[in-house]
Amino acid sequence: MAPRAIVCLPGDGIGPEVMTEAIRVLEALPLELTIESHLFGGAAIDATGNPMPDETVQACLRADGVMLGAVGLPKYDGAAVRPEIGLIGIRKALDVYANLRPAIAPGIDMLIVRELVGGLYYGRRGTLDDGTVFDTCEYHPSQIERIVRRGFELARARRGKLTSVDKANVLDT
Repeated sequence: MAPRAIVCLPGDGIGPEVMTEAIRVLEALPLELTIESHLFGGAAIDATGNPMPDETVQACLRADGVMLGAVGLPKYDGAAVRPEIGLIGIRKALDVYANLRPAIAPGIDMLIVRELVGGLYYGRRGTLDDGTVFDTCEYHPSQIERIVRRGFELARARRGKLTSVDKANVLDT
């Protein structure tokens, strides 16, 4: 069997330091892996002007797995091109639609499943002639169906309970 390809996107700030340790852990595992790093976030902006270079996207699409470090630094706050644009873009390019956020504490064992490729980050946005700005929260029914389906799959493997949280009384999305 061919080695599995892992692409590492160290990112910015503490990202490269954390990624170095994560790679050490991967290398210690009894797995056949090829590991390569690519520019992403602020480091990519500094080198190429783009937080998500095409080469990085193509490497991620070819890989068996992607490890992403932290992105964003204060020097980019308010900049026209920000590291977070790369984060939003790579989610979309890889169709990473489900963010899993566990919460475990005494008396609490919860897994939050959050949709990642629809909504405010990806809807239409702009500025009207009078200066009014808008961000549109958009979801296609297929996006909702697959995130709910994923929630049910995870609930079935846990306690068999699923709770949907939304603002349907105020927002159609």
